[in-house]
Amino acid sequence: MRRRVAAIQSYESEGLISRSRELGAAMFRRLREMQRGNPLIGDVRGGHGLFAVLELVRDRHSREPLSPWPELHAGLRRVLSAAMDAGVSFAARGNLILLAPPLVIGEHDLADALDLLDRLLGSLAQTMPTGNQP
Repeated sequence: MRRRVAAIQSYESEGLISRSRELGAAMFRRLREMQRGNPLIGDVRGGHGLFAVLELVRDRHSREPLSPWPELHAGLRRVLSAAMDAGVSFAARGNLILLAPPLVIGEHDLADALDLLDRLLGSLAQTMPTGNQP
């Protein structure tokens, strides 16, 4: 228990908690922008720190998931692989992309990672059947 309290005190003294809130809010705004421009992003969850979830859908209106739970869509596998090749790791579960960057991530690094994700999801959207417009 003491280690846990010491860790929290360390996070506070190093400003990581407030930094998490600030960067998390910026990340959430950027993800909402991505959602407006990409029909595969059905929902963006989070906004209360440096953690967010993107829900991917085939159709925004029907909310049909990109793939049935817990299956990982082949296109999403390619997105994750391409991101890893670029040095960025994103986690996924079924049709969800989980974003949990380290608390010490630089603003520029976070922006670069989100730009990469936006490009990769944009490429995936172009390969999907039409009719799912933002």
